[in-house]
Amino acid sequence: MKFFHDLIAIGVGILVLVAMSLEAMTGTDFESAVYSIEQMKTLISKNIISDAKLRDIAAKDKESFLKEKETNRKFHAAISAYMDFELLAELSMPKKWQEKYWTSSREKKKFLGHLQSLVEEIVYPRGKDFFESVTVSYKPEGGVSNQKLSVLSKVLFKDKKDKSVEIHYRLTKRNGRWKVFDVNLEGDWWSESFKSQFNHIITTESYESLLGRMEKKLSNVKQGLSL
Repeated sequence: MKFFHDLIAIGVGILVLVAMSLEAMTGTDFESAVYSIEQMKTLISKNIISDAKLRDIAAKDKESFLKEKETNRKFHAAISAYMDFELLAELSMPKKWQEKYWTSSREKKKFLGHLQSLVEEIVYPRGKDFFESVTVSYKPEGGVSNQKLSVLSKVLFKDKKDKSVEIHYRLTKRNGRWKVFDVNLEGDWWSESFKSQFNHIITTESYESLLGRMEKKLSNVKQGLSL
């Protein structure tokens, strides 16, 4: 399912930003945004067990793998405080399906919880691996509008000096804190990519099928059957 591959793009996009230098960053809002992102980066770098290590452990000792995954979960809440999963969920789900299936806050929270858990379980460990492979520079794109701002970054791969990519970021300010809510990697905003995929599954199958797919993927990841 392409959605789960795009989760990796989320990790790349979000975690690339936290590795960037402060060159060309101006203004209190941008400085505050970078501070929040660096806090997230620090939490991941110092506390999260990497995807590569988890894969190695899962292949050798299931009990140890489960313990390491539980160690990671102790830091999920602190890291996720620097992301706006609610806005991501709203942008990723077509309005017509929100109106039909999110008839209560409980239903919305269920979908949001699945999406957030998938990012936490899959992306954060992969982000730990990613930190070591890139260097990034960035600059602001425009100013602040409706408590939102955009950033353009250039990513250089340490082992491939001639290879670079541009990534665009959108951040929003919630209760005085800047949070990442959207990333454009190689031309695709991940919220739009998710929306297309979610719409296809709901249209051709059902909303319950989408939730079921997410739950199955999450269960497999937690058990080390799929990383």
